Amino acid sequence: KYLPRQRHPHAPALHAFAAIGVGPTRGYELIASGALVARKVGTSTMIETDSLRRYAAGLPRIQPKECAA
Repeated sequence: KYLPRQRHPHAPALHAFAAIGVGPTRGYELIASGALVARKVGTSTMIETDSLRRYAAGLPRIQPKECAA
């Protein structure tokens, strides 16, 4: 999906998890570990978009393979 724009400080948990390519179980593990910051709004879990960006930025880059000529 997409990372929410900066103008929205929070994103619904399932949308946030999809944006970084993880499912609900792994997403809630990331919250428990402190890698993602969550807030409760009523009964909804919202993820701080800044924490999504920090998490995504910290993922390892894939090194391109060299082409055989």
